Amino acid sequence: MRKSLAAWILGIGAAFFVAYLTGAIGKRDRQGARAFEPMAWQAGDRRVRGAMANDLEHSARLTGLRKAQVLELLGPPDASDTSGHALSYVVDLGLRTGPWGLGGPWLFQTTVLFDTLRGEVSGVRTND
Repeated sequence: MRKSLAAWILGIGAAFFVAYLTGAIGKRDRQGARAFEPMAWQAGDRRVRGAMANDLEHSARLTGLRKAQVLELLGPPDASDTSGHALSYVVDLGLRTGPWGLGGPWLFQTTVLFDTLRGEVSGVRTND
């Protein structure tokens, strides 16, 4: 009885270890990075947007645009600050929470920041 219980526990542990190594479970579940495409961003879900977030942040594509132009490219935000100087979009970068990533997706915000004097995009950042 003890040997069969020990073998069962060892088998379960080995199965979790193999699943972790193969990526079936884990802290990362990233899609490949994609270049920003306005139509795909607007039609996509959090995962699609997450794959484009890095390009959107580092390409400076939005820098200098006015809010109406940004809304045309990105669509309506998931949130904005009360002063209207930032638009925020929820993205899923493919990171997971909890042990072995079983806690669910770790969601981030890609935020478009506007210069308060000129009303133009001053930057884009992604953080949790």
